Amino acid sequence: MPRAGGPPRLALEIRSKRFEGREVLHGLRLEVAAGEAVALIGPSGSGKTTALTIAAGLDEDFEGSVTLGPGVRLAYVFQAPRLLPWRSVRDNVALALPRAQRRGPTADRLLAEVGLEGCAGQYPGELSGGMQRRAALARAFALDADILLLDEAFVSLDGSAAALLRSRLAAHLDERGRSLLLVTHDLDEALELADRIVLLGGTPARDLADLPVPGARSARPPDFGERFRRDHAEILARAGLHAK
Repeated sequence: MPRAGGPPRLALEIRSKRFEGREVLHGLRLEVAAGEAVALIGPSGSGKTTALTIAAGLDEDFEGSVTLGPGVRLAYVFQAPRLLPWRSVRDNVALALPRAQRRGPTADRLLAEVGLEGCAGQYPGELSGGMQRRAALARAFALDADILLLDEAFVSLDGSAAALLRSRLAAHLDERGRSLLLVTHDLDEALELADRIVLLGGTPARDLADLPVPGARSARPPDFGERFRRDHAEILARAGLHAK
């Protein structure tokens, strides 16, 4: 359940989702409140991305419902960056802005937020895969959405680059009161960003647990992840996650 503070910005219920007659998701329910970060985590093939595309309204072939709060806007960062190859990096970000802001400094500021301040004039094909992911995140920031949907957004980044981007994402969420629904297979990533973790597992996949992550992101001690794994070792193992 979401934290106290009003109705959820997003309520997702997937009673059943099938591919070619085979049920892949069953009985998944989650809510995301204003200013809340929720991580949907489970092993590869557990239906995390499928659930996210349903939440985004990109897949309507399921039994259940998706409900958004009044006026709530979504921004989706896919596993593939999906940048326009014939547009510069700056133009890719600027196209997501209101027309009146496209020629101003906003796109450059957003690129700086993700560490791409020197790449505005380059084209996506000139960037590494990790840099393209940064540009895709900056484009999502430009949409000024109420909820960011992220699908394995840091998977191709090296450790230091991923840590930097996660910290900048956290700052963006905190400064603007945004919500986050994050799909990941990385428990450490979820523990760094999320207020709650929804565990997917089983066949068909279902939510095995909805675990609160205590404390503010910035106040979690260095051994926080180790203690969380120890406290929830049994349910993490049932979800196919190693309680290392």
